[in-house]
Amino acid sequence: YHLQSGERVFVPGRIVPYHENQGYGWVILLDTKKPKIRWREEFTLPAAPALWDSPVSQGGHFISEDKRVSIMEQEVEPDNGLIYHNWAVVPGDPKGRYIIRVIVENRLEEVFEFDVQ
Repeated sequence: YHLQSGERVFVPGRIVPYHENQGYGWVILLDTKKPKIRWREEFTLPAAPALWDSPVSQGGHFISEDKRVSIMEQEVEPDNGLIYHNWAVVPGDPKGRYIIRVIVENRLEEVFEFDVQ
């Protein structure tokens, strides 16, 4: 968060500090006029977390049997071409390499790799 205004500020990086409530995620700028965009996020952790923030299967959110992979699908209205999703570090999250693969409109758009430490 921006200290003065309280606004969320996204800072690109490859290291996420292992601090409770530390936010992280992805942002993609699309060149589109479509009013709605469908994305799929495949989020792989180095080990299973103590718990996920939603049940094993809920709507467009699924957790793999080994609890290491979250798969989420959403349809959103781009915000000036931006689509995004964010998470936060919680107690019991594993340290190590995280990989987020984002598929936009059924084609691979981006892979984000970073370390939580």
